[in-house]
Amino acid sequence: MNSRLLRIFALLLMGLTNTAFAQLGPQWFGTWKNQDGNTHTTMTISASKIEFTVVRPDEQGKPETFNFAHLWTNRSDDAAGELTAVFGYAKKRFPLPEISRNYEEALRQYRRDPSDFHVSDPARSRQAIGAMSPGVYKVMWSYSDGDCGYDEYVIDGDKILDVNTCKYRFNVKLFNRVR
Repeated sequence: MNSRLLRIFALLLMGLTNTAFAQLGPQWFGTWKNQDGNTHTTMTISASKIEFTVVRPDEQGKPETFNFAHLWTNRSDDAAGELTAVFGYAKKRFPLPEISRNYEEALRQYRRDPSDFHVSDPARSRQAIGAMSPGVYKVMWSYSDGDCGYDEYVIDGDKILDVNTCKYRFNVKLFNRVR
């Protein structure tokens, strides 16, 4: 095969790989930590898996640890609800002002009727959103069973903003890279 045909073949192969078999970019890889009040969460991301360790106080105030993982899927966020304990890239992108507007609207909803809705701490949430650089972000999502098991993540260097929304809550958390 001549070199021109090899280059065309390589370009075709790369095009198929980028569309049919998306992979998580290496900027996501590493260990990330968050402290939200008394709850500490560690998230370790690799190409094939996200492993979570959550430590929070039990009813007696003693630390209780939960571990769980999500596996990579090439399917988009349309698969959320069909698959369990998975993560992947979303079809959409998130403009940072949209995240802020959505949080403020959720906060207004919570203040109108806190009986069946929860929002994360306003000061901490606004600080987390404000820590991100202005821009439009590619979204990684994760899904696990349950009413509120859908999270969206955006990355900005050594920070990941985790946004968890459903009809019962709107939570925002900031994770920082530790390695």
